Amino acid sequence: MQNGSRSNTVISKVIGPSMFRKSLLPNELPGDTIRKLFLRYALLLFCLGSILIGVNSQLMAAPQAVDSLSELRGELREAGKFYKNGEFRKAAEIVQQVQLDFEKLPAEAQKDRRRYAALAEVLRKARALLELEGLSIRVAKPVEASKPVEQRAATQTVSYADDVYPNLKKRCGDCHVDDRQGGFSMADYALLMRGGKSGTAIFRKNGSKSPIVERILAGEMPPDGPSFPAAELQTLIAWIDQGARLDRKPDPEPTNQAITTNRDLPAADGEVSFAQHIAPLFAEQCVSCHGNNNPRNDLSLATYARMQQGGDAGSLWEAGQPNASLLVRKLKGLGDGQRMPLNRPPLSDAQIAMVERWIQAGATFDGDAPNQPIQDLATAMRLKTASAEELSEERQALARKSWGLVFAGQEPEFHASDHFLLVGNDGQELLAEVARDAESLFDKVGKVFPLRSDSQAVKGRLSLFLLPDSYDYHEFAQMVEQRSVPPDWTGHWATPGLDAYLVTLRPRNADDRERFETDLCRSLVGTQIELSGAFPKWFVDGTVELIHDRVFKRSRRGRDANQLLTEAFAGVTKPKQVMDGSLPPSQAKLLRADFVQNLFRKTGAYQAVIEEVSAGADFTESVEKQYGKPPEGLMAQWLTSKKKGR
Repeated sequence: MQNGSRSNTVISKVIGPSMFRKSLLPNELPGDTIRKLFLRYALLLFCLGSILIGVNSQLMAAPQAVDSLSELRGELREAGKFYKNGEFRKAAEIVQQVQLDFEKLPAEAQKDRRRYAALAEVLRKARALLELEGLSIRVAKPVEASKPVEQRAATQTVSYADDVYPNLKKRCGDCHVDDRQGGFSMADYALLMRGGKSGTAIFRKNGSKSPIVERILAGEMPPDGPSFPAAELQTLIAWIDQGARLDRKPDPEPTNQAITTNRDLPAADGEVSFAQHIAPLFAEQCVSCHGNNNPRNDLSLATYARMQQGGDAGSLWEAGQPNASLLVRKLKGLGDGQRMPLNRPPLSDAQIAMVERWIQAGATFDGDAPNQPIQDLATAMRLKTASAEELSEERQALARKSWGLVFAGQEPEFHASDHFLLVGNDGQELLAEVARDAESLFDKVGKVFPLRSDSQAVKGRLSLFLLPDSYDYHEFAQMVEQRSVPPDWTGHWATPGLDAYLVTLRPRNADDRERFETDLCRSLVGTQIELSGAFPKWFVDGTVELIHDRVFKRSRRGRDANQLLTEAFAGVTKPKQVMDGSLPPSQAKLLRADFVQNLFRKTGAYQAVIEEVSAGADFTESVEKQYGKPPEGLMAQWLTSKKKGR
């Protein structure tokens, strides 16, 4: 693939496939025009700031310096808007002022290396873009641009085991180590060199022309999430240029014992539970190779039902006969093939003995449903059996990891209160102040949120991330959650696996306090109800708004509110639209809040649903039991009533 092909790929992504196809019609756009078009669109993306969203942060500077960089980024986005509208001179005036301000940035801002360098690169591209329109930007103190990755020469031998494999696993592991998308696996050296369905990935001694490098440079890999860092790409190219040799196998990674520790093993003479003991072990050790997508040897351990089907080598176990079971033989390294788990330390004698006892007892299933993913089953059991302190410790470790994804190389500050673990970089005084506010709000929510009195919906502390600015907030969503959030968001919550956290912008001043408390209240209620039981999202969203309004004693009645609600109702013809999220988010939020408010009029029934589902009951069955109709029937009745004006 030539450089022109890489440019074409990027242009296709920027201007859309149909327009891109038109741009390649014979004799319509010569090469110079294509290059100019590519430059214009690529640089426009820089000016609009979209590329900045994927840039990680390092070594946070003082708050004033961070604010300076953020302000300059915001001004460049404004320049991008003028450029997009054809107001090139206005855009140039803004870029010129940003250039002057950038050259005067204090030393503290320059210590924030990644952001400083990213802003320098944006400015360089913006200047080049404006030069295409005949407008020059004066530069008094140019910043040396980074050399192209392909031109950097390797000065030392690159190790596959120490330098290449760890980077590939980190950047590409989800698709090509844990899985084999496109038939291409990087799980070991032989598979990497073999390539995939599209052919060989590596051309020895020709790094820049190797397909794997060309796809990374074209932005095709990784397809989602952060781009491949230049330094790591340079290392990969140097290794290929040196012959792509295997110096040795990578060291086995230490086993993550967050789920499968010795304390989770049953007593030597105790009963072995699939849900409590076997599922966590297999989720941790096996499903990366034997999951749902193209499992090795057609053997999937993703669910108990899939395990029962066996694989290419036959049944996985013979109930009551552990010594005759394929699973036990592979775990012990007996018979044909390699010992399992592959490329990991062998299971301990105690773990293997536990599997044998489970098979000896009949290899039975004691979870909720045989088709439930064992990761979900393992997580649910861990949440049920772990102590509050154990969960708090695990969430703190996860919080440190998440922080590092956003602020590389920087250790977060922690402050623990009764129900929260504050995570930030603004000093203990601010963290302690916010913790007091959060605890006060926790008590207020508890007075109006009808959870069962004998249950603790939130076991273990909730992590509360305080982020400096909007840039970092959106960076968190990109880096930690692998998604984009709406530009007007300033806070949200998530309960993935064992983790449970709230993330919001730190309160900047007294005027910002209301916004902060609103974010915190909604996130706290959302987290509590998601942790307390299996509630559908529409019910969670409606309850969040209901409890928020009750905590702050706000009413959704009034002329403006009624007008917005009337407009939202106009586009609804069936209950499913409100439930499945097919409506615009703002309208869905209003309608869900109104419907849950309608349910809450029967306070006893509403609280009973909360209690029953928290205790494990099915939501739909509980609603029908308490209200006489299933949720969809109640919503249809509510819609009819609303449209009649009642």
